[in-house]
Amino acid sequence: MIPNSHLIGIGITTKDRWDDLAITLHRLREEGLDALETVVVDDGSSVPLSSEFEQKFPWVKFSRSESSQGLIAQRNRIARLLSTPYILGLDDDSFPVAGNLDAAAKWLTQHPAVVALALAVVFKGETVPEAFLTKAPFPVRDYIGCANLVNRETFLAMGGYEERFEFFTEEAEFCLRAIQQGYEIYAYPAVVVQHNVTPVGRNLVRRGRQFIRNEMLVALWFFPFPECYLRAVRALPGILIKNREWRKYWRSLVQGYFEAFYCFATWPKQKERLTMEQFRDWKMLPMATDVVMGSRG
Repeated sequence: MIPNSHLIGIGITTKDRWDDLAITLHRLREEGLDALETVVVDDGSSVPLSSEFEQKFPWVKFSRSESSQGLIAQRNRIARLLSTPYILGLDDDSFPVAGNLDAAAKWLTQHPAVVALALAVVFKGETVPEAFLTKAPFPVRDYIGCANLVNRETFLAMGGYEERFEFFTEEAEFCLRAIQQGYEIYAYPAVVVQHNVTPVGRNLVRRGRQFIRNEMLVALWFFPFPECYLRAVRALPGILIKNREWRKYWRSLVQGYFEAFYCFATWPKQKERLTMEQFRDWKMLPMATDVVMGSRG
């Protein structure tokens, strides 16, 4: 079913991934989603948008930053550019492949305390699990940047994402602030998004540094004492033990780890910590990456 164009708008950021973006926009059109307000923000690509590319997708509103502002800043910009109540947040290499977006938007409308939905994710070559399409929504800690449906007005009222993060962990930080203000985040497995995970522009050295820095900052900012310091002690060895891929970039992880403490000490506008009760309730919730991801979930 083609969703109500008055409810949902699509937001995508891109940088130097025109081929991947073309695949995504073609798939959106095939699914009938070209009826939705769609904004694509180019975060300072080295080769700007061509007129030929723009003409292929006339329903899309393209906007460009001449210099890179970062993924997170551009997602905040998209929220300001769109006019619909809800934002379907996608990456330039992800697109819906199953489920009823209109039903998801109507469910959000009926649950005003829910600020965002974590949609299900499958990867290229995976089939859509039947269990996803029949499973009812349930509460989770956070959602995934490539597949979400967010209440735009509430998102803007809360100040959007933490732009100092640049990329990585912005969803978790936003969700913790939302929980503090009495909102909830739910998984909505009945809508499935395919994420092709393009290799273009993925600097794993930089990503490793950003990942652990931002994960650490979330703990230092939001976790109550002594949980914040326990997390600090466990974070680096935990990542190196559990994730073999990151071990190749241990130097960048160590750099990001110590950078987190520097940012925590020097960045203005610190955050409010969760109460111990809030923290315990939050810890009992599943992470979206653990429950709405295809064969990896």
